[in-house]
Amino acid sequence: MKTRTSNIVKLTVLAMLTAVFVIAGFADKAQAAEPKTHTYVVDKKTGIEYPTAIRIYANSHDSDSIGIYLPNANYKVSAKASSNLIAKVSRVSTITREDSFFSGRDYSEDTKYQRTAGISVFGAKEGTGSVKFTVKNEKGKTVLSKSVKVFVGYAQRVEKATFNGKEFDYNSILTKKSSGKFSVKLGKDFSLKKIEYGNYDANGNMTYKTIKNKGKVALTSVGKFTEEDYNSITEDSYYGSASGTEYDYIYPMTEIKVTVYDKKLKTVETVTYYVFRQN
Repeated sequence: MKTRTSNIVKLTVLAMLTAVFVIAGFADKAQAAEPKTHTYVVDKKTGIEYPTAIRIYANSHDSDSIGIYLPNANYKVSAKASSNLIAKVSRVSTITREDSFFSGRDYSEDTKYQRTAGISVFGAKEGTGSVKFTVKNEKGKTVLSKSVKVFVGYAQRVEKATFNGKEFDYNSILTKKSSGKFSVKLGKDFSLKKIEYGNYDANGNMTYKTIKNKGKVALTSVGKFTEEDYNSITEDSYYGSASGTEYDYIYPMTEIKVTVYDKKLKTVETVTYYVFRQN
């Protein structure tokens, strides 16, 4: 009996440990499955940051079509395109660490990068191609060589968005209704992830609700409120400071956020619409 009891205890402990590992595994997978908002990655060995894929319009020019972020000011970048594209390093910027907040990108710590190279990519026709970039050090030795996939063509995220059957004009619409159905039709390269709408309350807090496509949106009647920006008043102090911004909209505003998935870049983006309620 003692042996049997011991075995049962061992099996119970093993089962508990297995459950912990399984749950941990699911947690890791959930973290790994977090939606990407960009295609930029950082090479672990060199610290160089670059995009794995981009979209460009046909017959267009942008000196930052591909941006390469370099942690070493002596690194040099060259580019070579596939036969249906033209690529050239058209901009090189060198910065100091003291003056390094230059890109505004929220997915990199700019203080790490001392040089950036902007690669212009030109495609005359719609289609798919690639650009191979090479980074060399001051001795001419290649430290990194990667290919960036390039999708040439107009990427229409939303073909049509309507509220109560009326199409949005420049992402905004004015209505006398207190509610209505919101409908969206996406471009062929995009799929729908989520639709949310948000309304302000009297304290300036916006609360979002998730709806399905062609779902009902209840519009707010709150157009005037104060939004608190900062408050340092504490219980153990006799003084404090607070600041806020007063809003008084012409019409109460409801915000609608459409989250879409880019099938080619494999990234998630948000398109925002505004419904103004005319009292």
